[in-house]
Amino acid sequence: MARSSLPSRQMRALRQTALLIAILVLMLFAYKYARGMERIRASRAELTHIDEAVEETRQEREAIQQAAIDADSPAAVERVAKEELGWVRADDKVYIVVDESETAQDGGVTSARPTGPVAEPTPPPWQQWWALLVQDTDTP
Repeated sequence: MARSSLPSRQMRALRQTALLIAILVLMLFAYKYARGMERIRASRAELTHIDEAVEETRQEREAIQQAAIDADSPAAVERVAKEELGWVRADDKVYIVVDESETAQDGGVTSARPTGPVAEPTPPPWQQWWALLVQDTDTP
């Protein structure tokens, strides 16, 4: 009897060892699978952010291209000259809006003269260039 039970004990120990190894292998597989899924989720989230950034950049590029196309038109040049540079055409009527609080301080009288120092009118650019080209080179 003792002899017949020895192989069954060895078989039982062998089965337990095999089961323990199988459980460890399955746990390792589950761990690696979970890590892989976590990386996939993180990569998908990063891809979503990158796609949003690409779309935003694409929209900015289209807006810049449209602005470049619009900037070449005469209407756009005139708009920039008037709105940003304060230029007017010779035949335009210029209206100066006077603040009511300023007129109340002056007793209702407004003067047409500016209150600060008056700057000399700047010559046209062609005259400035001409002066630079024609001036004496001897003067420092």
